[in-house]
Amino acid sequence: MLLKKIRLQNIRSYRDEEIEFPEGNTLLSGNIGCGKSTILQAIDFALFGISQELSGASLLRNGEDHGAVELHFTVENKEVAIKRTLRRGTSVVQDAGHISIDNAKREATATELKQQILTLLNYPQELLTKSKSLMYRYTVYTPQEEMKSILLGDRDYRIDALRKVFGIDRYKRLKENAEIVMTYIKAKNRENAIMIADLEQKKTEQERLKQEKRNLRSILDNLIQKLQEYHLLLEEKKKKGESIEKEIKEFEEKKKNLEITEISLKHQEEEVRKNLVRMQELDMAIQQMEAELNREKPPQSNQQSIMELEKKLSDEEVMLRRIINRIQECQTTKSHAKKILGEIEKLDVCPVCKQKVSPQHIGVVMQEAKITIAAQEKELQQLQVQEQQQEQAVAKVKTSREHLNKADYLLHIYTLKKKNVEEKRKEKEDLEQNNKTIKKDKEQLESLLFQLKEQTKQHVSQEIFKQLQEEIETIQEHKKKAEIEKATKEHELEGLDKQLDQLARDITKKEVIRNNIGYLKELHYWLENMFINIVTTLEKKIMLKIHADFSSLFKKWFEILVDTEEIKVSLDDEFSPIIEQQGHEIKYTYLSGGEKTAAALAYRLALNQVINAVMSIIRTKDLLILDEPTDGFSAEQIDRLRIILEELKTKQVIIVSHENKIESFVQHVIKIEKKDNISAIANQ
Repeated sequence: MLLKKIRLQNIRSYRDEEIEFPEGNTLLSGNIGCGKSTILQAIDFALFGISQELSGASLLRNGEDHGAVELHFTVENKEVAIKRTLRRGTSVVQDAGHISIDNAKREATATELKQQILTLLNYPQELLTKSKSLMYRYTVYTPQEEMKSILLGDRDYRIDALRKVFGIDRYKRLKENAEIVMTYIKAKNRENAIMIADLEQKKTEQERLKQEKRNLRSILDNLIQKLQEYHLLLEEKKKKGESIEKEIKEFEEKKKNLEITEISLKHQEEEVRKNLVRMQELDMAIQQMEAELNREKPPQSNQQSIMELEKKLSDEEVMLRRIINRIQECQTTKSHAKKILGEIEKLDVCPVCKQKVSPQHIGVVMQEAKITIAAQEKELQQLQVQEQQQEQAVAKVKTSREHLNKADYLLHIYTLKKKNVEEKRKEKEDLEQNNKTIKKDKEQLESLLFQLKEQTKQHVSQEIFKQLQEEIETIQEHKKKAEIEKATKEHELEGLDKQLDQLARDITKKEVIRNNIGYLKELHYWLENMFINIVTTLEKKIMLKIHADFSSLFKKWFEILVDTEEIKVSLDDEFSPIIEQQGHEIKYTYLSGGEKTAAALAYRLALNQVINAVMSIIRTKDLLILDEPTDGFSAEQIDRLRIILEELKTKQVIIVSHENKIESFVQHVIKIEKKDNISAIANQ
C-alpha cells in the first residue's frame, strides 16, 4: 500500500487542503500544534472511520456542519480513492461515503467502506467489528504516546493484544474450543446412555407389533376375498334383475301401447263420423249458393272509370284550393290597405326619416289605399262566384265516383260467393280423401291391436322380481358390513405401520447413538491426550520464534538509537521490555526522555517487522508512519534515525516531527503552517 494524496475539508484546523505523498521518506514538518498529526488522524479516519479513540467531534472543525476526507492510494496495482464524510447534528456522525477502485465508483455505508478496506489490505475480517484496528496500529501507524502506554500498561492486555496481532490467539482458542468439545462429549455420552436405555425394550415391542400386523393382514386378506365373492354374486343378481326389469318394462310398454291403440281407433271412428256429417252440410250449402249465383247476373268491372274519376276529382280539388288561396291573399291585401288608411290619418311624423308628413302626401297615400281596397273587393266577388262553381263541380265528380264504387262492391260480393263455393267443394274433397286415409290407418291399427292383445297375455310375475330385489339387498348389507370391517382393520393396520415406522426410526437412531458412544470416547481421548498437547507445542514453538525475532530486533534498534554499553534491552516471555543498566534491571520509568522514546520506537519498529514477517498476506508492508518518533532525542540520536530508515528499506515512510534536522536525511519535506487557526501547506 502506497499513499498518493489526501484532501481535508473542514477537518480540525484545515478548511480545504490537499496534500500529496511521494514515495520514499517524507517529513511533515512544522511548529507544535500546526496540524501535522491531524493529517495522520485523517488518514486513519479515511481508512477505518470514527472509533472510540478517534471521534467525529474531535475531527470536525468547530463551527462547521459538514466535513470530509478523501484519500487516494495504490494497493496491489489498484488505484483506490475513498471518501468519508461527517455531519453535525445532536452529535457528529458519519454520512455515507464512496470508494473507487480503478475508477469503478460505489456508494457505501461506513461499515461497508471499512469492510472493503479490510479486504483490500487483506486484514483479518474479525477486525471489522473492533473499534481499533490493531493490525494497522502495530504495522503502519501508532501514536508515540500510545506505544509508550503499551509498554507501561497491563501485562495481560499486552500479551493478549500481541497474540491477536501475531495470530497466535488462534491456538489459545483451539485449546479452549477443545475443552468445550470435550465437555460437550462427556455430557453427550451421558445423554446418549439415557437415550439408548430402552433400546432392547423397543426392539421387543417392534417384534410384538410385527406379529400383530401379520395377524391383521391375514384377517384383511380373508375380508378382501369375501368382498370379491359378494361383488361377483351381486353382479350376477343385478344382471338377472336388470333382465327381469327389462321384460316388465317391455310388458308395461306394450300394455300402454294397447290402450293407446284402442283410443286411436275410437278417435278415428269418431273422426269419420264427423267427416260424413260435415260433407252432408257442405253438399247442401254448395247447392244453395250455386242456385243464388245462377239467379244473379255477374256485374261488370268499373275500375278504369273509377281511376279516371279519381284523377278528375284531384284536378278539381287542386283548382278549388287555388281559388281559396287567392281569396285569402285578396283579403290580406284589403286588410293591409285598411290598416294604412287608418294609420295615415293620425300620422304626423314619418317613423323612418323622422320628417313631418305633409297633408298632400297623406292624401296621396289615402287615395292609393282606397283604390286598392276597391280593387280587392271587386276581385273577391268574382273569386267567391268561382269558388261556388268549383265546389259544385267537385261534388258532382264525387257523386259519380260513389255510384261506380257501389257497382264495383257488388262485383266483389259476387266474386266472394263464387270463391266460397269452390272452397267448400275443396273441403268436401279433402274430407273424402281423409276418410280413405283413416280407413287404411284403421285397418293397420286393428291388426296391431290384435298383436298387442296376444303379446300381453303372457308376462313376468312381479313377485319374482321383488324376491330378487330382496336377495340383492341382503347381499349388499353383508357386503357393507364386510367393507366397514375391512376399513376398520385397514385403519388399525395404518396405525400399526405408523407405530412400526416410529419404532424403526427410534431404534435406528438409538443404534446410531450407541455406535457413536464409542467414537465419542475415542475422540475425547484424542483431544485430551494428543490434540491439546500438539497445539500447546505448536504455540510454544511459534511464540519462541516470534519472541526471539522480536527480542533481537528490539535490541538491535535500541542499540542503534542509544549507543551505550551501560543500558541493555531484551524481552521477557510476555513481551515486556527488560532494561538492564550496568548489570542491574531497572524500570522503564527510570529512563531519560530520549531513552524512553528510543525504547518505544525500537519496540514499535521491531513489532512492525515481526508482524510483516509473520503475517505475510497483509498489504501494508510498504508503508510506515512515525508520529513524533524523536521526542526527547539528542541531535546524535536523530542522526541515528537515518541509519534505521536506511535499514528498513520501506518504500514509503511518513514522519511527523518538528525537528528540522530530520530534513537532512529525508527525500521530501512537506511544511505545515497555521495562521488564524487555519492550517495549510507552506509555499516552498
